[in-house]
Amino acid sequence: MKKIIPAVIIILLIPVFALCYVIYLRSSTIISKQEAKEKLSLPESKFLTWRGGDVHYADEGSGFPVVMIHGLGGSLRNFGKIAELLKDDYRCIRVDLPGFGLSDMPPMTQQIPDYGRMYREFFRFFLDTLHLDSFYVMGNSMGGWMAWEIAARYPERVKKLVLLCSAGYDMEKIARRVSRGMNVDLMEKISERGIPRYVTENNVERCFAVDTRISPEEVDAAWMLNNREGNIHWLFELIRHRRQADTTLLTKISCPTLIVWGKQDEIISVEYAYRFQRDIPHNKLIIYEDCGHVPMIEKAEQLERDFLEFARKPNTVRSDS
Repeated sequence: MKKIIPAVIIILLIPVFALCYVIYLRSSTIISKQEAKEKLSLPESKFLTWRGGDVHYADEGSGFPVVMIHGLGGSLRNFGKIAELLKDDYRCIRVDLPGFGLSDMPPMTQQIPDYGRMYREFFRFFLDTLHLDSFYVMGNSMGGWMAWEIAARYPERVKKLVLLCSAGYDMEKIARRVSRGMNVDLMEKISERGIPRYVTENNVERCFAVDTRISPEEVDAAWMLNNREGNIHWLFELIRHRRQADTTLLTKISCPTLIVWGKQDEIISVEYAYRFQRDIPHNKLIIYEDCGHVPMIEKAEQLERDFLEFARKPNTVRSDS
């Protein structure tokens, strides 16, 4: 018995030692903002100054503008494939939301930060600065939530709306799924020295139905952007201070809406597609087989065809609800 007790203690202490190593001893993978900017800017990258920080966006192509908004933990690179396909016919404007990609989060002085209001103010600035008085808006996941809010709040400016596996309903439930039930404060503490590449890789795999469609180069870019100075903190801050979406705004959307969902979406289940179909007045719903949470990457060519058909129709889309 005396020999067994020390062995049991050692076994019990192994997780403690492992946690201490992860938090305090492993090499840091955090990269500076300048290094991230040098390595991950694109040929079409542009920068604006907002509230003392950088806002990164890409503006390419010609024609009617399409504003593209990524989801939680993503970047404008998520829309690279669809922008490449559409830029001969449309002006494709992709933006890194403040706190993600190469964009800075402005100082938040409130004791309980109102990130929803901050992002609303950001988009008012962004749309006005780029003189976007008439445009389409396309959003994925959390970016879909922002897109449908923009459509509801600026009906005179948004002519058509495209939702790709959009957030909006049951945000507490979705947040628990994203965080896998882990304590947010502990997750942030563990991530202080950076997010390991395998964690980013696992998170990316959750977004795809078929892993062979994942680009290793884009996983590397996502990993570096996750570890850009400041980004980890703001990611967990948004999870920590999550809010409920005002889904009553959905019924006020007056523009035609295309709702696209991956049938194998593990982040926001396809069941929510039918709730958007029910609540948005004028919509068309398309479910992609063999597709996960990022149809603009995994099914870019199919999305191009469906978008072009939708965009070229007069603004009289029949409701499929």
